[in-house]
Amino acid sequence: MATKLEIINSALVCLAQPPIQSLEDNNPILSSAIDIYDRLVVDGIARHPWTWSFKWVEATLSPETPELPEFTYAYHLPADCIQIYRNYPLSNYTISGELIYANASPPWKLQYQHLPSASLFSPLFATYLSYAIASDFAPLLTENYDLGQYWGKKADQALITAMNRDATSMPNPAIRSNELWLTRFVAGGTNVGSDV
Repeated sequence: MATKLEIINSALVCLAQPPIQSLEDNNPILSSAIDIYDRLVVDGIARHPWTWSFKWVEATLSPETPELPEFTYAYHLPADCIQIYRNYPLSNYTISGELIYANASPPWKLQYQHLPSASLFSPLFATYLSYAIASDFAPLLTENYDLGQYWGKKADQALITAMNRDATSMPNPAIRSNELWLTRFVAGGTNVGSDV
C-alpha cells in the first residue's frame, strides 16, 4: 500500500535525488512533483478499467431541465468522476458539462471510475506511476533527456504489466449452455432442419 509521498520519493530515487520528508515542505521540487503526480495519476487511471478504481453511487437529480429534447432527466455528474462505465437501470445518457442527461427515473445508479487514495492502488500501478513521474521529471531535475526516455520506456512496460495483472484478477463471465446451439450444432444433438 503506497502513499503519494512514497510514490513521489520512489520517482526521485530513480533520478538519484534525495527523498522528500513531507508533502507539506515548501520546496519547488516538491511542488513540481505533486503537479506531475496529479496529472499522471488521472491519466493512468483513465487508461484502463482498474478494479480498485470503481465506485457505485445513486445519481443526484438536478432541478434543471435537460437541454436535449430526447432526455427527460438531468443528474449531477459526481465531482470525482473520471469516466462512467455502467448505469442501472440501464439507460442511454449523455454528459454535458457537469450534468448527465438520461431517461432513467430516480433512483438511478452509476458505476464510475474515480481517483481513490494512493493506498488503494495496486503495487504494479504505483510502480508505473513512479516511473512515469521520473520520466517527466528527469529533464527538469537532471537536464538529461535520455534518462527521461529510459524511465518513459520502463513506465510503459510497467503499465502493460499492471493492466494485464489487473485484467486477469477477476474471472470472465461463465458461458451458459444454450439449448438452440446444442440442438442444432453439437454432435449427438437433434439437427433440426437437416435432410439426414
